[in-house]
Amino acid sequence: MRKCILFFLFFQLNLMYGQDTLTFKDCLNLVLENNLELKEALLEEELAVIQYQKTRKDIYPSLNASASNNNAFGRSIDPYSNSYIDTKFKSYSGSLASNLVLFEGFSKRNSIKMAKAGIDIQKTIIEKIRDDITIEVASLYTAILYTEELIKSYKKQNEISKRQKEFLQVRFEEGVIAESELFKLDAQIASEYSNLITTENTLKMYYLNLQQLANISIQSSIHLQALNVEEFGEIDDDYQIDVEKKYEEIPGFLMVKKQEESAKLNIKISQSAYLPSLNLQLNYGSFYSDSNSNFSFNEQWNNNKNYGFSLSLSIPVFNGFAVRYNVKRAKVQHKQSLVRTDIEKNRLIKVLSQANNDLVASKEKLKSVSSALLFAQKSFEADQLKYEYGKISLTELLLTQKDYFNTQGELIKAKYEYVYNKGVIGFYKDSVFSM
Repeated sequence: MRKCILFFLFFQLNLMYGQDTLTFKDCLNLVLENNLELKEALLEEELAVIQYQKTRKDIYPSLNASASNNNAFGRSIDPYSNSYIDTKFKSYSGSLASNLVLFEGFSKRNSIKMAKAGIDIQKTIIEKIRDDITIEVASLYTAILYTEELIKSYKKQNEISKRQKEFLQVRFEEGVIAESELFKLDAQIASEYSNLITTENTLKMYYLNLQQLANISIQSSIHLQALNVEEFGEIDDDYQIDVEKKYEEIPGFLMVKKQEESAKLNIKISQSAYLPSLNLQLNYGSFYSDSNSNFSFNEQWNNNKNYGFSLSLSIPVFNGFAVRYNVKRAKVQHKQSLVRTDIEKNRLIKVLSQANNDLVASKEKLKSVSSALLFAQKSFEADQLKYEYGKISLTELLLTQKDYFNTQGELIKAKYEYVYNKGVIGFYKDSVFSM
């Protein structure tokens, strides 16, 4: 029984303290669920759908009803006999009127197409935001893990320097070295501590950026699950993005292409104002007056019914060149959309090409820094022995030590750069960012 209770408590503690430890997938889902920019884009999509539904309903005819009551005193016209009478009376009237646009230069049809394009544009904007968020979360995730590992390395370096000081303190007390040697090491320790403080502050900023991206409280505690960067094996040389084909599938490019189509439809809508419009009007009405007591309300209402229809044709002749300038403006806006398409195309080609280059460079850099660290470590260990036997000065030892520590930091950075760049290529190739 006691073992069961202990197991239960252990499980609860793991659940309590492990719930804030996020994998990359957990972190990405958290941001996608709460990000304000994405929420705004989703609301914009809802508005685009509403606009599309409204535009489709605009082709329906309008129907309006009206009713009126008239109380007459003194000399007035009797609506029943249409002659003057000097009697108090009441009259009631009602009517229905409908209007149907038969032709309007295909303006409504093109407006429906444009509203539908607006939905498609908003969908691509949402996908673009999702992609941008994925890249940004991956960048922050690797930056945080890299910085945390760098902080651990700085702390180890500081411990090594402090042990060196203890060793030098003994030698100083024995009269083997001058006090200036201690001052040099104190300066080294202070410099290392300054680097540690700066890096810890950078880590806090990374976490703050992640919290704001996820729209969560800055007081919330987040811990990211470490990556085993050693598991990310080498890639084949052909693990690259086909830039000339891939850029056409990216949401950013699809977005500007949809905007280009929308701008083209806007030209047609503007040109429709050159064409005549044809409307059909239908009307129905009747009235009742109590000045005629010979007929009941129903009899008068049936006898006084009137209805009919009319066609109205409106031909634009001159409107101060407003339509002409609207068409010119729409054509220029279409040209702008073509330019924006080319700009986005060039940007994406650059981004994808840079991603290919970054992966190759990070792969070679990782190999180079790994070799450099091995030699830097051997050099540092050798110089430690030389210093202990008085073969080199403390200044020379500190230079070798600094080079060794810097190379350690470079290796940590190279590992995470390789992991991130490999993930970017995988994301553009398969739409999944794996880490």
